[in-house]
Amino acid sequence: MVDERFRDLVQHRDDAIVLSDAANTITYASPAIRSFFGFEPAELVGHDGFSFIHPAERPEAIERAQQLVASPGSSSRIEFRLRRADGTYHWCECTSVNLLDDPDLACVVNTFHDIDERKAEAEQHQRNEFRLHALLEHADGAIALADAEGVLTWASPGAGRLWGFADDTMVGRRMIDSVHPDDQPELIRRYRKMTSARGLSVRIDGRMQHVDGSWRWYETVFSNCLDDPAVSGVVANVRDISDRVRGDQALRDTEARLEHQAHHDSLTGLPNRALLADRLETALGRARRTGAMLAVLLVDVDHFQIHNDGRGHAYGDAVLRSIATRLGSELRSGDTLARLSGDQFVIVADDLDGLPAANAYADALLFCFDDPLEVQLDDASDTSATGLPKKIESVFVSVSVGVARTGGRDTQRPGDDGRDTDAPTLLRDAEAAVHQAKADGRRQVSFFDAQMHDRASERLHVETALRHAILRHQFQVHYQPIIDLPTGRITGIEALVRWDHPQRGMLFPGSFIPVAEETGLIIPLGAWIFDTSCCQLVQLEDILGPGTLPSFQVSINLSARQLAEDSLTDDIANVLAATPIDPRQVCVEVTESAVMRNLDATSERLAQLKVLGLKVAIDDFGTGHSSFSYLQHLPADTLKIDRSFVVPIGAEPHATDLVAGIISLAHTLGLDVVAEGVETDLQFNTLRQLGCDRAQGHLFATAMPSRSLIELLRARVAW
Repeated sequence: MVDERFRDLVQHRDDAIVLSDAANTITYASPAIRSFFGFEPAELVGHDGFSFIHPAERPEAIERAQQLVASPGSSSRIEFRLRRADGTYHWCECTSVNLLDDPDLACVVNTFHDIDERKAEAEQHQRNEFRLHALLEHADGAIALADAEGVLTWASPGAGRLWGFADDTMVGRRMIDSVHPDDQPELIRRYRKMTSARGLSVRIDGRMQHVDGSWRWYETVFSNCLDDPAVSGVVANVRDISDRVRGDQALRDTEARLEHQAHHDSLTGLPNRALLADRLETALGRARRTGAMLAVLLVDVDHFQIHNDGRGHAYGDAVLRSIATRLGSELRSGDTLARLSGDQFVIVADDLDGLPAANAYADALLFCFDDPLEVQLDDASDTSATGLPKKIESVFVSVSVGVARTGGRDTQRPGDDGRDTDAPTLLRDAEAAVHQAKADGRRQVSFFDAQMHDRASERLHVETALRHAILRHQFQVHYQPIIDLPTGRITGIEALVRWDHPQRGMLFPGSFIPVAEETGLIIPLGAWIFDTSCCQLVQLEDILGPGTLPSFQVSINLSARQLAEDSLTDDIANVLAATPIDPRQVCVEVTESAVMRNLDATSERLAQLKVLGLKVAIDDFGTGHSSFSYLQHLPADTLKIDRSFVVPIGAEPHATDLVAGIISLAHTLGLDVVAEGVETDLQFNTLRQLGCDRAQGHLFATAMPSRSLIELLRARVAW
């Protein structure tokens, strides 16, 4: 019989109390056993206590109980799982005391404490440790701990692999000892700053030496956990970024080459028209601020065609290079010399001291060619009478100079117009002036004056005629085939507008599109071109038979002015809705320069057109910004290589390599490539070998009316 005092003591304890005899037969169970194991206390009395223990822990429990019974007054503590009334097992901690020799109790007192939750947490912690170890073992990067001085105190298994050291040799190393000398000062500065502020993190990219002696690029994120008792150090997350750095550098090098090509003339290395426009705008800004005179001097080589026709293009190119060098020798510091086109060069001269200074500058450009040029020839470009290669030849040339100016207060020349102006106008006026110089007998200097505004009048005449032409439907759409290079088949066409002028005949876009752009007439004209092209594509399929053009595509040009129109997307959507055409058969082409006028707005507008199902092509690539970085932000499908890149193939060094680079990078960005201006079999075969997808040019066909295109398609011509 359990003593009443003992019963009162255990009656209200949270822990369960079980009394057993020497054979571990239960003689008493406290009320807490109900919530503990779900049994009624009376249900346990008379049962073998070992029968409730999980089989996995039962042998040890029996052995420990036997040792306890053999030693009166002793105690033991053991953890095992006990079976509950519902059949589940829960972990508990059992403390047993041998009171068999106590005359009042004569039993073993067993106290049970629920540790199921603690055990679950311990197991989860162990699983987390195993998981963390596995992650660290197989991670590409490494994690390390260092003290405030940068000495490693612990390193993950990946650290050794990262630097090539054995794992057990990492601890104790100073990180700075492996850092490239050029990167050490910045690392020390930022590491000290990081350790000075609790919880601060910094990211550092730098070179560290691998055990094989090579320098590799690593990205390291240092986090100050010195005050965290669980870490007590600086945590370093390190990963090898050498491949990324090399890739980025290769991309930057390629973009730099493309950037230079886009803004410099490939023959002379001088700034081209695009860079000239930028330099001229900058100079105009200075002239407006200072009031100083700015002059644009356009230099045109007299009778240059004689050199090309008489001695060949290679000889003509050598002459142009020598002319560029001679003009450069006359250049003032800070002025810009650019090759405008063909045999025309432009000098932008600002901060001139009045018209006499501008006139003296122009005269100096004439007189500098009084001495013969020393033309450097390639061995194969010309031969002497004896048949031996000639490398240097003397040649005389003369030039005509046209000058347009703005700013300044000097009016010593009657008729000079000192009005404020813009860059395109200055270039246009200088060209008008050089035409006058040639008309005056060549080797002359001509300043632009008010009488040369006849060209402006001509422009007004063109604008008026354009308005009548739109009302009277004098335009036609011609189509230039686009060839699939792997198969040689026609897989698309580019829509090109023509003006059937009643007096001047069929006019090409260059004679009226610029005026249409300036006046806004491109909006109604462009809408008509888009509608007509879609309708004629449907008619084309009707004539050739349904399903004959499943992947045939018509490319339609959109101008910068059209892209800026808020109604453009709705207008195109209306045309598509009214025309039984698959939108995927329509590709809108936008020039690189139009895109770069407002990259964000253009990207948004093109994205709207993509939603309609249209394809997007970037036209004239290489003539403007020429950076692949902006292409990543455009919803484009196709990149069209400008003909200025294609024509030099086979004629200029590195032309093929440059085109190959453009094709490769475009394909990397997921763009297919169309080459423009293909005129020779060499260009055609080279482009096909380089993996260019499609091409167009006079080698295949010029732009033609729809009826001629139908005949060509019916003939199933392939190249």
